Amino acid sequence: MAVRYTLNLSVTCLTSTEADDFDEHKRWQKKTMKARILIGVLTAICSILIVILIVTYESGHKYSACTEQKNERAVSNDIIKFVHFSDIHYDPFYDKTIPQRSFCRKKISNSTAKYTAQYGRIGCDSPIDLVQNSLDAIQNVSKMEDVSFILLTGDLSGHGMWTSYAGPHRVLDNIAQVSNRTHARFPNIPIFPVVGNNDLPGHYVLPNSSDWYKELLTSWAPLILCSSCPNDVKKPTTLVVLEESFLEGGYYNASIASGKIVLLVLNSLYWSVAVDHNAEIFQKAVQQLTWIEYQLEIAAMRGQKVILVGHIPAGIDTYDGKSYWFSNYTSRYVSLVAEKYSSFVTAQFFAHSHKDDFRLQMSMTETEDAQQGAKKAFVLLAPAISPVYHNNPAFRVVSLDTDQLALLDYTQYYMDLVMATEFASPIWQLDYTFSQKYPSQSELLDADRINELNEQLINQTSNKVWKGYAFSRETNYQPEPYSRFQLYCGMRSHLAGLHGFSVSAHAVAYGPHLVNSTVVTYMNTPKSDPTDKELDSDDVDETLAELQKEYESDDTPGAKLQHKQLAKLTDEMRRHHMSDKALKDKLGRQERPENCKNAKPTRVNQGIWRKFRDHTKKSDAQMYKIPQALIKGILPVLRMADLFMTGNLSNDQLQTMKKMDLEALSLLSHANYESLQTAAQLIKQGSWMAVLDLKDAYYSVPIVIDHRKYLNLYEFTCLPNGLSSAPRSFAKLVKPVYASLRSRGFHLVGYIDDILLLADTPQELDKQVSNTIKLLKSLDFTVHDTMISDKSITTSQISGIHCKLRYNGYHHGP
Repeated sequence: MAVRYTLNLSVTCLTSTEADDFDEHKRWQKKTMKARILIGVLTAICSILIVILIVTYESGHKYSACTEQKNERAVSNDIIKFVHFSDIHYDPFYDKTIPQRSFCRKKISNSTAKYTAQYGRIGCDSPIDLVQNSLDAIQNVSKMEDVSFILLTGDLSGHGMWTSYAGPHRVLDNIAQVSNRTHARFPNIPIFPVVGNNDLPGHYVLPNSSDWYKELLTSWAPLILCSSCPNDVKKPTTLVVLEESFLEGGYYNASIASGKIVLLVLNSLYWSVAVDHNAEIFQKAVQQLTWIEYQLEIAAMRGQKVILVGHIPAGIDTYDGKSYWFSNYTSRYVSLVAEKYSSFVTAQFFAHSHKDDFRLQMSMTETEDAQQGAKKAFVLLAPAISPVYHNNPAFRVVSLDTDQLALLDYTQYYMDLVMATEFASPIWQLDYTFSQKYPSQSELLDADRINELNEQLINQTSNKVWKGYAFSRETNYQPEPYSRFQLYCGMRSHLAGLHGFSVSAHAVAYGPHLVNSTVVTYMNTPKSDPTDKELDSDDVDETLAELQKEYESDDTPGAKLQHKQLAKLTDEMRRHHMSDKALKDKLGRQERPENCKNAKPTRVNQGIWRKFRDHTKKSDAQMYKIPQALIKGILPVLRMADLFMTGNLSNDQLQTMKKMDLEALSLLSHANYESLQTAAQLIKQGSWMAVLDLKDAYYSVPIVIDHRKYLNLYEFTCLPNGLSSAPRSFAKLVKPVYASLRSRGFHLVGYIDDILLLADTPQELDKQVSNTIKLLKSLDFTVHDTMISDKSITTSQISGIHCKLRYNGYHHGP
């Protein structure tokens, strides 16, 4: 025990010196504890930073390698590029000193604008300087990008050329000039032009023979066949193959990308709701769809992909919410490109709207919550060169992967027209690149990518895509107020009415400085129908003054009138749209003439009515409203005449008269007639007048045999007097006759079957009467009677004419 105890003592006991050393060590540990903790934390942080640097380096190395790989791919033979531009609308009558309200044409107005616009004016078509400068810009970019071919998707000629300026040959001449200038800039690559609605004998008037298409092919064959290309370059098609379909309906096919892709160039005018369809047009419309299906089937059998090109796309016109095409044609077309052959359709390129836009086409059986795997197709809509619809001129360069046979990207260029005018120096600049403006995980530009973009338009947490898309539609020109849901539905819907589409459903307030704006006001509640509220005196004066400017020099319609019609122009100047209800209320406030109060309303044959298509029913109903609006609209004019004849007017009476003037204009414009008010405006002191009356005018208009069965119990062979649509039909028929006479400098107004001619001298009047009768007889009309004044009009007689209109207005009845 003693030994064990002694041993334990020797182990556990310390000398006094050792104990002091141990205490000092403990004190040192306590003093340095915080320092050692700090050193540990710093060491851990340094270790983490080293790891991050290593990972970053590795990632950067991989990204660099990936970028280099993509760059190598971009310059490889797998990528080809092509240009897409459209809607040039060349106007040889453009005058840089004429304001926009006269469509910048000297033939319409001799007014002088506040500033000259050499390269074009917003609201007008393209002058030759803009056409040439655009082609120069496209040529410069094409050289840098090594472009392989060009898509020119329609409307080479300006608006209204066929009626006001020497007829259809002017359209052909415009097309030839643009085609020749384009071919001269790009002699070594094929150019594929498309027929637009302004490239026809009349607006939306399809040719009734192959002669028109022969004339077009004279200008276009050298472009399509690349007549100046080197001999070792394979032609995209042959003249024989080209003529086979083009002379039939203005459409054709070609080979691109070394034969891997088939280009189908369509004439979509045959499916347009704006075209008057007859049996021949219907046959050709169906024939072209059958041709498309055959071409798609052949391409599928050969393992080729297809790109479809046209002018007017299938889908919704976001201007008015209506369908571009008839529903039966739309359904069949979408079933081909978005269902049956969707895997073989690479892309579709269209235009017409003058907007930078997209369209998404899905199987008609798919619903709103279509998944990514659903069959889809997409359309790229190109902006325009012409600034007529408030847009800057623009064009695109598209990248196509010939290995995957898919689109990769496109880059858009534009000219700021306002700045070009201000500094007299047009500068084309980069607008955007699709992949950068609309980033995505996908490297391809395909239907899924457009569907992703479409969904982002109504993203509740981010406005980035919406703001960029909205501002780009006019290619950086100040946008109008936009409806976000209207554009969302317009992009993904094929037919009007799908997905609850409504033009006035929602509104988004947009300012002029959208790029710098961080706030977008979104009104989530639907707009109610606008009311026909009274305008104050200043508004009335301003509205009437604006309308007077539109007609200040001639009765030929200006730019706004050509495209929007007088009724819509009047609505816009009144700052709201007059709804059907407002129009009905306005008509109801006008008492019927005494001799019409007991007249019975028109009835329709319900058995026949039910067989009409919806479009036909709507057109017929609109025609029925015309006589009603016309008669009611003349009443305020007559009451104005009563006020005018009382002598001096008080200020209150004058304001009442102005409001009645606007009231009459609203009603008469919705009748869509050349009104008696127009005749009164043309008459001035010193005028000489003649009136021509067509004998049995309606009886000279035959009714199509296939349509006569709808007029049972009697099958009328010509227009009957009791048919509600007859006045409108006859007025529409003689409209080009009047336009032809006006193009010769004649001052006239037509009212149903009566024609009023005015001239400054009796000799000039005799000449106008003689030429008018000659033209009418050549068209198989019979002139019943001619009344020529034997002296010029005096000031007092002008008042008498207004008074006579009063009695004529009551006499005619509805």
